[in-house]
Amino acid sequence: MNIRLEPWSNLSDQQKVEKHYLISLESASLIDALVASGGDKQEVKRNVDHLKIMVLKDFWNGQDLAPLNEAISAGEEYVNE
Repeated sequence: MNIRLEPWSNLSDQQKVEKHYLISLESASLIDALVASGGDKQEVKRNVDHLKIMVLKDFWNGQDLAPLNEAISAGEEYVNE
């Protein structure tokens, strides 16, 4: 099963956490790519705002949130240039 493509209603609680994590990593990668290419600051801000919400969730159970926090910092720095 590809958790990323599976409907939320078909997922267990643990799979939902995994899906949230995958989506958040995609957002972090997008921020990194946009910052590196001089991309749209509004798009960076939207993704930073999303990640700020996600890192505060209480359902994480051992996932490495460092890439998300690093993307937040890089994105904020870029948006505020």
